[in-house]
Amino acid sequence: MTGMMVRLTALLSVLALAAPLGAQPPGHASYNIGAGQVAHALSAQGIEVAANQVKMVADVVASRPVPDLVVLGAGAQADTYAGGGKLSWVRLGCRVPGVCLPFFVRVPVVLDANLRHPGQRSAQPPPDKEPRRKAMEMRAGTRATLVLAGRQGRIELAVISLESGAMGHTIRVATPDYKQFYRARIAGTDLLKGSF
Repeated sequence: MTGMMVRLTALLSVLALAAPLGAQPPGHASYNIGAGQVAHALSAQGIEVAANQVKMVADVVASRPVPDLVVLGAGAQADTYAGGGKLSWVRLGCRVPGVCLPFFVRVPVVLDANLRHPGQRSAQPPPDKEPRRKAMEMRAGTRATLVLAGRQGRIELAVISLESGAMGHTIRVATPDYKQFYRARIAGTDLLKGSF
């Protein structure tokens, strides 16, 4: 009986010591920040990346289950990853101070210079904001390829444009021997499309 009493006393002592370690006082809960939350925050900042591409450098916790993450800056490119590209460092934090500490992740993208120094503007416009090129034009006499598509299949012909036009316009074209004539829509540089 004394052996059983010693074991019971030892078990109760372990439970009594472990209880304070497992319990946290109210208001001190911690929630893990995952790659999905980071990917969502990066997308909101203009960095399109999937959750499976986010490399968490360390475990990150917040005092709220869904913290409002913001990008604080981005660093230079680092190691090459398995896909053959470069991994860039991104520093994130919580919009509300005290909810989480700033942390770093690595993502396989080339980062915009505007993100490297938040608050500063780049002298050059981002690539997608550059002025668009003038509409593609085709002049009369241009040699091109005509692609005719129908239920029976697809045919490609060498043709010469008989009229000038811009992208999307329908013009007349002819085979190089001028024996067959077609009406076709300009679909690119030296490319026309039609149907049969």
